[in-house]
Amino acid sequence: MNSLQSVVSTVSRLETTPENLPKVQEHLAQAVGASKRMGSYIETVRKQIVTDDAVMNFSLEKEIQDAIDILQYHARESGVSINLTVHHRISLHGNPIQFYQVILNLLANAIDACKEQSDQGSIAVLLYANKRKKKATIIVRDTGCGIDSEIITAIFNPFFTTKHFHKGIGLGLSQTKEIIEKEFNGTISVSSIKTCGSTFTITLPLINNSTDNHQLIAEKK
Repeated sequence: MNSLQSVVSTVSRLETTPENLPKVQEHLAQAVGASKRMGSYIETVRKQIVTDDAVMNFSLEKEIQDAIDILQYHARESGVSINLTVHHRISLHGNPIQFYQVILNLLANAIDACKEQSDQGSIAVLLYANKRKKKATIIVRDTGCGIDSEIITAIFNPFFTTKHFHKGIGLGLSQTKEIIEKEFNGTISVSSIKTCGSTFTITLPLINNSTDNHQLIAEKK
């Protein structure tokens, strides 16, 4: 049952069972929850088709959560759990759609890697800041099939694919790397153990130099 069907079904039950007052609050809570999920899905789908180059302040946590939300159904079908841990709330001045697409691609790849490994997999996403080093870090760690040591140095090269990496949504890893470096003045690295999983680490400057307009503001959650 999709979110819209859930809302209709819940409201219908309220209309037909007014005498069952103890259930009213439960049904309303279900309807509200389904409505919020619909709003989240609509927002994340909109980002798939928008090509606006607008630059603005945006929340890294929100963009990551939106990417998780849009892939949640695919993850559940694949037997994969996704868990986000936010140590600091971080705002970035830049293009939110491009950041969202980067995270979406990494998560989609991680889900595919977990599917190749086993029926059950997990993805951990961590967001935190190091104010002393003036860095923000996003980690995407999966328990998937891993990457062969012979090819790991080539995965960010243009046109490079493996069985699961070519399934990413919208971006290849070379484009992901280019966006992080050119648009956000950051870096991305990977470590992996075959059959055990992979870890992608994105590092962004908390305060960039005066030659660009990007700035990050970190607050402890």
